[in-house]
Formats: sequence, C-alpha cells, structure tokens
Amino acid sequence: DERVLVTDASEPGAAQIVATLDVGSLLAEQPGADPTRSGDGHAVAVDADGRIAIGVNGAVVVWDGDGAGTARVLWSSPDNRPVRSVAFGGDGLLAAGDGCGWVRTWDDLSDSSEPVGELDLTEDDICPTADGDPKREVSRIAFGDGGIWVVGDESLVRHVAIGTDGAPVGSTVVDGVAENFVRAVATTVDGPWVAIGGAEQSLFVGDSARLIEQMLPDDADPRLAGHTNEIGAVTFADTGEDAPTLLATASNDGSIRLWWAERAEDGGPLSLLAGAVVPPSVACTSLDRCLALDVAFSPDGSTVASVGSDGLVHVWHGLTDPVVGCDLASSLVEDDDLRAQLGTATPAPCDELG
Repeated sequence: DERVLVTDASEPGAAQIVATLDVGSLLAEQPGADPTRSGDGHAVAVDADGRIAIGVNGAVVVWDGDGAGTARVLWSSPDNRPVRSVAFGGDGLLAAGDGCGWVRTWDDLSDSSEPVGELDLTEDDICPTADGDPKREVSRIAFGDGGIWVVGDESLVRHVAIGTDGAPVGSTVVDGVAENFVRAVATTVDGPWVAIGGAEQSLFVGDSARLIEQMLPDDADPRLAGHTNEIGAVTFADTGEDAPTLLATASNDGSIRLWWAERAEDGGPLSLLAGAVVPPSVACTSLDRCLALDVAFSPDGSTVASVGSDGLVHVWHGLTDPVVGCDLASSLVEDDDLRAQLGTATPAPCDELG
C-alpha cells in the first residue's frame, strides 16, 4: 500500500506502530515526478544511528531517526527500475541493488545525491531487454569481507570489492553455490560465514573468504536442508563468540526455520545442533495461504521478527539459547493440522536437545 511502518516491539506482547511513511506521496512531491510511478517498497535496512533506507520502484528513500525524523528521496532512477535490495555497511556506507543488475553505493545520506560509484554486473546496457524482459536482477545484497555479497537471477552469486572511496571497483564470480535463481544472502557480524539460499531449497553456508578464493568445501556438505520450496530470506543473529551460531530462514513453503549451529575452527561447514520450524505468524493456519516473506533479528540477537503474505508481522523473544528457543518455537504451533504441515526440522529436531 506504498507505506513503511516502524514498530516498537521491545516489550513482549506490546508491539505497536510508532511511525508511518507514505512513500507514494513522497515520490509524488518530487519535481518532475512521474504520475505513473508507484511507491511499492521492495527492501528496508536500518543502520546503528536509526536511519532507515528503503528500496522502492525507481528510487532509494532515506528516513531519519527511527522514523521520527525527515524522509527524502536519496536517488531516483531515470528509467524507474525497481530497487530490490538495500544494505548498510559498518562504516555508514549504503548500498543498493536494482532489477537491472546494477549495484550502487552512497557515503553521504544527508540530501539527494548521486552514488559515489556504481557497477553493472551484466554485459547488456539495455534495461529491460529488447523483448521486454528484465535483465539479471539483483535480489539481495549483504556487506562482508571488505565488500558486498550480491545474489540474484540466473545463479548470480558475486562478491563486489569496495575501494577506499566507497565505490564498487570490481566483482568476483563465485561458482558452484547455486544452479538456479538466488534470493537470499547474509553474513555474520564478526565473520567468517556467508549464507546463501534460493531455488535449491537448501541453505548454503560457507567460509566467505574461502568462497571468494573459489575454495568450495569438498569433504562435507555445506548445506542445511529442510525447506520444501525456495528460500527467500536468511539472517544471522549476533549471538557473540561463546554462543551457538543462530540463523533464521524464510521460505515459500510457508515456514520460518531456526538453525542453531557450532562454529567450525578449520574453515569447514557449520555443525548443526538443532532446528525448529514455525509459521510466519500465529494467525497462519495453512501454509499454502501464508508464505513466509522475510525474517530479521534484533541487534542483540535475542528477538526475531517475521512477516508473511497474510500481512502480519510476528515477533519472538528469547531465541538465542537453543533449548529455550526450541521450547518457544514448539509452543507457537498449537493447531494440529498446521503442526502436521510444518513437520519437523531436519536433520536435528528440537526434541533431541536436553
């Protein structure tokens, strides 16, 4: 509906909307605005200072102060290409990937500005192509290893290097990770892991530095299996060095899956401790009517929020510990029919913990 909502869910059971931005109206107020352009949103990212970046059709919007400040159009596309993904780097750099295979970066978000650099990940300058189809689309981006991980259509998996001025300066193609379209990528806060998911339905998790050097693991399977449809989103929780690594995935099979794993010290794959599976919201009673669209953790890793196609956002607290998290996930599924649809997480269900 062309709106972005900011919700305060810091207290269990007390989530409330605290700010709303009408992106469609903001775009319509721009000089020379295209009256046919919609403000449909595709991506949202939040930095440590509370700035919110929003990727919409043909533009990147920045909203200050956790939604309490001003909003402005940072950049507008001359051909109305959709901005499918946005992400903040630790140094305040903002990156965006669009539906035509381009990645752009900005270091100044104070006003409308041109990017400090841009990189075309395809060889065709036409967007869309002559037959009307889009080019290789960038689905998701994530900062990591001194650059940006980029995934998208046609098994697109690349690591884009960033120069000292914040501009993208080249990319490395990572082969062997995907054979079809890729929709999800995430990196751990403190390294070294990158997780990649898409049409293969399993989640590839590997040492990111080794992947850039094309050193794919050959002694163990680096994939976490369990979803029965494409994976559209993945995120890591910042659980600290002493706690198990915690990931969450959202899939078109209608489920959110949580994965607790041990870190490997030799660069090998993660060792899975446990997994749990839940619907995207407590109102979901049939997975074919409520796809899981996205999932995200709070900065401290203790809270996870998910959204489904039913339009509801669900927030869970206290998931960092695998035993507590598994018990909580199990308690959310009260409907017997839904429990049968979800099945059990593989390869290590929660009831094996203790």
